Amino acid sequence: MKQKYNFKDQKQLLDIALQICEDYKASEYSFGGGTLLSVAYYQHRMSYDIDIFTEDFLFIQNLIDNKLLIAQSLGIDEHNIEASPSAITFILSSNEAGLKLDFLYSEPITSKPYDYIDVLDQINLKVQTPQEVIARKIKYREILTVRDFVDFSYVQQNSNMMKELQKEIIDNVGIERYIEIVEQFTNMPIELLDTELKLFRYII
Repeated sequence: MKQKYNFKDQKQLLDIALQICEDYKASEYSFGGGTLLSVAYYQHRMSYDIDIFTEDFLFIQNLIDNKLLIAQSLGIDEHNIEASPSAITFILSSNEAGLKLDFLYSEPITSKPYDYIDVLDQINLKVQTPQEVIARKIKYREILTVRDFVDFSYVQQNSNMMKELQKEIIDNVGIERYIEIVEQFTNMPIELLDTELKLFRYII
């Protein structure tokens, strides 16, 4: 696939993320999220976060316990760390299109959650399928963004996603969640839509 956007910074950040996984002994992990969707599948928008997901809860706790040491190695201070019991984020730049490194605990949802592909110069990396990326956004993200809805649209165009997801996760998500998602989108201010859509097309 011809690369439309320059993901050089994201490549470097993924290298760092995988090194952290090795250093802090993650038993398993996968690359997911919007950046994965763009660099590996659709080239549909610019994306700045590297999202690493794991079912190894002790690994997440290890990162939280060592967050200041990790932040120091990244050249950031403690104010650029956001942590919860099941996730931790390291913010490397705070501008509007800032780079972030996210480590999150969550379990797979779909029947085929993973592929192994070459991406951002990593060979045979465990990544989430497009359907799995969207399923996790629907299930785990309380507030969805414009970027999430753009991702939904591209996955739907390419794989009839919603029909498949309705079969696989309706019991876990429910019709009420789908209604809530529609309401979130229709209630977004037009100014926010305009700002976010400009960021999608930002080419370095």
